[in-house]
Amino acid sequence: KDLVSYPIEEAAIEAFLLPEDSSRGGQRMAYAVVVRKSLIHDRIDFIAQSELTLKAIDIPELSLRNILLSCIAEEEMNRGVALVSLRQGGGSLRIYKAGNLYLSRQFKLDYNGGLLDDLPAEALTLELQRSLDYYERQMRQVPPATIYLSGENVGADKITNELQNALAATI
Repeated sequence: KDLVSYPIEEAAIEAFLLPEDSSRGGQRMAYAVVVRKSLIHDRIDFIAQSELTLKAIDIPELSLRNILLSCIAEEEMNRGVALVSLRQGGGSLRIYKAGNLYLSRQFKLDYNGGLLDDLPAEALTLELQRSLDYYERQMRQVPPATIYLSGENVGADKITNELQNALAATI
């Protein structure tokens, strides 16, 4: 309630449990999702006006999981995959394993997202290491072998040797 900036009556709230093996002390963790009901209704109306058939409404973290499931090998997904999305001023990291979301984290980053802007390798490495360390130590999981990096003007040319060598995973 304290994290929502509008009346709680205007909110649609959903929660989902993380996998049983994601917690250290035996208590399962959960993520909660909150959105204005009016936003959902606006999207439903837009879809109807477009003469499309709405099949599902999902949150970005789970939609990305669905895309990953259709794009990568099952063995890779069973080991675990990290998906990093960068945008101007920050980014997010999500870790999926065996079709489940284990970790979702937002972070600030001094990145403008321009075509000629370099990735702040040192700061990005620190954020990724922090997240992977939490995943390994607190959630008792083997770190993913692959990190997919995406975002505004992020391409293979921006992945420096410094960034690649600082992490144990393939980027």
